[in-house]
Amino acid sequence: AEAHRGLANVLSDWTEAKKVCESSRQAYSRAIELDPQNAELYIRRGDVSASLYDGKAIADYEKSVEIDPSHVEAHLKCAQSYVPGGLLRIGEVAEDDLRKAREHAERALALAPEDPQCHLALAGVLGKTDADVVFLGPATRIWRPANVEPALQHYARAIELAPDAPVGYRMRGDFFCRIGDYAHALTDLNRALELQPNDDYTLRRRAFVFTQLGQYDKALDDFATYLTLQPHDWEAHYELGQTHAQLGSWESAAESYARALEIDSSRWFVRKRSAVAHMNLGQYAQALADLRNALELKPNDTSTLIFIPESELLRSPDDFKNDLVELADQAVERSDDTAAALAHRGGLYAHMQQYEKAEADFAKAAE
Repeated sequence: AEAHRGLANVLSDWTEAKKVCESSRQAYSRAIELDPQNAELYIRRGDVSASLYDGKAIADYEKSVEIDPSHVEAHLKCAQSYVPGGLLRIGEVAEDDLRKAREHAERALALAPEDPQCHLALAGVLGKTDADVVFLGPATRIWRPANVEPALQHYARAIELAPDAPVGYRMRGDFFCRIGDYAHALTDLNRALELQPNDDYTLRRRAFVFTQLGQYDKALDDFATYLTLQPHDWEAHYELGQTHAQLGSWESAAESYARALEIDSSRWFVRKRSAVAHMNLGQYAQALADLRNALELKPNDTSTLIFIPESELLRSPDDFKNDLVELADQAVERSDDTAAALAHRGGLYAHMQQYEKAEADFAKAAE
């Protein structure tokens, strides 16, 4: 199992790596059959499942806690599994999962109060608890957790316990990003990269921070370095496209969005961004295709129809506007949320300065 796992870590082809991981998981399963009360084996098999983004990991981590309730690593793995992190992945975390994660993190800290990993785990859970999503313009969404100060206290303690470990600075920098404190985020991410140069996650996170701070040249440099290390990361290509868009480099933005979609074509919001880039390039047929695909991928997100900047819509040709109205009509017919679809079609009419039609749709939506 360990040999297969080691091989998977050095394979660049994800399809092949997955096959090797499956072989590793099967070998761990056989080991567990032979030694069913070995908590370590469940943790190791859980790690392989986690690398495959398989929910079976949590069951293995919980089993290891059941076998050995004082196993600190097992509690940490449980806490991390219930509240997975991720760059710009602002998803919902179930309340019950948050409760379980906090219980495991607190138990780990009680067992090992001087272990920096335990402080980091609890800080990570606190940073996700009672959080709201705040929209700061079309490119940015951030968390506003209720437990900012307690989370920061645990991050600080972890760094105090291990001042030369990059993970504490990286995680706190990531947290500062999510609460919109980009200056402090940059300080921590710079320190993490001093301790671990060219760490791919930290480079990507710092590139995002540079973009938010308007330091676009530095952002582009970090993205370039990161993508040499992780060329198949669709999110990084998307974020690079966002940076190009803010610079008004629409051709480069369109290329980055296209690369992101080539890697993962299911990302409807990338289609929306791509549509705007193609509109700015005067490529209205491609823009329309992007919008159609976005609505096909997520029919109930009829906000796609009013996502286009009004200035771009007003200067677009009439046939493109008529095509958008047809899309809006289809969205009203297909959407499960008719009121939202009507409101968004009304917004489209308002953008097009067809105010009577806009008013009629808003009235129907209100009814």
